[in-house]
Amino acid sequence: AKEKELQKTYDRMDKTRDLVYLKPYQLTRLDNPSIPIDDVVNVTINSPATLVNSVVAAMYGAHIQTVVAGWKNNRELNDKESGLIEEFLDAHYEQIDDLLLLREYPELKLWIVNHLSVRGRVGGMYWPYLEDGQYYPEFTPWDMRYAAYENGRRGLDWASNRTWRSPSKISAEYGEKAAKKDSSIIHPVNLVTRDEKGVEVVCFVDGEWQEVWIEDTLVKKQRHTWGQVPVVIQLVPSGFMLRDEGYQEHEGEDLLQFNRDLFGEQNRNASIDATLAMKLILPGKVFHSKTPNQGEPPADPDKVGGLTEIEIDEKYELAPMPDLNRAGQIGHQEITAAITQGGLSAGDRGDVNLPAAAVAIAAQSEIRNRFQEPRLKALSMFRQKLSLMAIDFYQQMSKGNTLKLGSKRKVYPASVFDCEYTVRYKYMTKSKEQEIANIAIYQATEGKLPLEVRVRDILQAENPGEIIAELQAEKAELADPVIALMRIGLACIDEADELEGVEKDAKLIEAMLLQKRIIQTLQTRQMGGQDPLNIEAQKGNSQLLMPLLGEGAMGRTPAQQGVK
Repeated sequence: AKEKELQKTYDRMDKTRDLVYLKPYQLTRLDNPSIPIDDVVNVTINSPATLVNSVVAAMYGAHIQTVVAGWKNNRELNDKESGLIEEFLDAHYEQIDDLLLLREYPELKLWIVNHLSVRGRVGGMYWPYLEDGQYYPEFTPWDMRYAAYENGRRGLDWASNRTWRSPSKISAEYGEKAAKKDSSIIHPVNLVTRDEKGVEVVCFVDGEWQEVWIEDTLVKKQRHTWGQVPVVIQLVPSGFMLRDEGYQEHEGEDLLQFNRDLFGEQNRNASIDATLAMKLILPGKVFHSKTPNQGEPPADPDKVGGLTEIEIDEKYELAPMPDLNRAGQIGHQEITAAITQGGLSAGDRGDVNLPAAAVAIAAQSEIRNRFQEPRLKALSMFRQKLSLMAIDFYQQMSKGNTLKLGSKRKVYPASVFDCEYTVRYKYMTKSKEQEIANIAIYQATEGKLPLEVRVRDILQAENPGEIIAELQAEKAELADPVIALMRIGLACIDEADELEGVEKDAKLIEAMLLQKRIIQTLQTRQMGGQDPLNIEAQKGNSQLLMPLLGEGAMGRTPAQQGVK
């Protein structure tokens, strides 16, 4: 029943899938779209795939900022305590990726950004297990095109996922008997066209049980004690979020939300143009004959490469029509403009001439962010849900014991989470051009905005506090070069602790030489002599990066910009 309710959503997903996969376009009759037109040059434009690929690549390269905050013993968590939780989560996701790769899945982030872009939603089942004291956080991604679920007051009531597997895979997991089930059963909702080797497998899970059905037979049923449905589902917060009848079809929209139907019109126009151009090479011809077609109606003399026989005294004439060329040009322009408004910018097509001003690049980023931001928000919310579930399940399975996690098999005691905490994620997309533009704007706002605002909002640093501390440390080093030498010496000592033999001795000697230089400098200062350390700060120049509002801005001359 839920799948029937979601059928229009599935249909929408299928339409987007065909566009992204560049399913060959075929020009059809207007009076009956199910009948293709013969003798046509069919053209499939790559615009939808280009748009999706551009946004997916940008989202995949997004930097993540993890924020763990909370209270313990009536005080805020210190950096070490929150850092341990962050370290646990980092190791947790690294282990998930390792397990996914073994099962021929891509890493989790790549799967998520693709499905948020093409399906408009993402989900999967989290079912960790223990083996020899090692905690394995197994996550099975679901394609939400074949998933159904029902929400309750406090989350999921149940969720299900359909897959089609080969008998060999089913035999390996559930035994040979299960693999021999008849796969010819017709289900109410025909989700895919299955070949004779595909066997339907349905996984159903609620807050107490997990069931696995192969066709119409229950092959696995187990009770779990997670206390919740071990499934995480997240929709893209995009769309207009109304609640009319059938609103589900418009929830969790994909990247082609505004252009989905326009791409078909673009393919149609391109096919018509290509067919007309083909007539320049193979024009239709008329052959005058005394006995044409033996009484049959004459064929169309206008088809590509056609040869039509007619009576000597007969001739074809076109019915009066308006200026088709002008109408075609206007149609092209309107469709192209509409697709651009719907998300496909010049940058996504790759026809932007650089260099551009920093504000021009920032403007392009703003246009692309209209599509990236809702999906990055969904990515953050998905990761937040999964992180909280992972911590909960880890505490349940550890039961106070010590477990190992991650490729380094580090131990994370359950007591690490004996506090009140929140986990938040923020993803930020960056490009080299945008980073350079941000630096130019950052330098131009020096003295006009607080340092924290410039680092956090303009540079979009992953860890603003750490960057600010490093900047302050650099200022201290510029104010007194002795501080820089002292820190370098201490770093040499720390590095020596990780080395052995000659390399260790070399680092210690380097630290000793720096120590002598520091002592000599301080003694010289006390005696009133000339400071032997004369280091001049090398400041950056935003003009070397790109202009902010001056010459170089798109479409503006120096005179128009007021530059002398």
